[in-house]
Amino acid sequence: MLLQINIIDTPGHVDFTIEVEGALRVLDGAILVLCSVGGVQSQSITVDRQMRRYDVPRLAFINKLDRMGADPWKVLNQVHLRSMEVIVDNTTVAYVPCTQF
Repeated sequence: MLLQINIIDTPGHVDFTIEVEGALRVLDGAILVLCSVGGVQSQSITVDRQMRRYDVPRLAFINKLDRMGADPWKVLNQVHLRSMEVIVDNTTVAYVPCTQF
């Protein structure tokens, strides 16, 4: 059986929301990249909502851990507080009452 993986990199800027939505319609899965310094941005929340709308399986990747001010635990807390869901250590799923990630 032949497996083909296509990687679609979409811009994170709000001006490209329509393009991101178009890409989400064809995805089998997604990785939401979050910055360990800047934390969860409003556009990240928008993209998360779009992924939920299209039932796209996803995981979050926290990058820039080597930068000064990096705090991945702060990012995980923001994910939780902003009504997103996160899987920690492959076992724990943390939910916020209103919605899911």
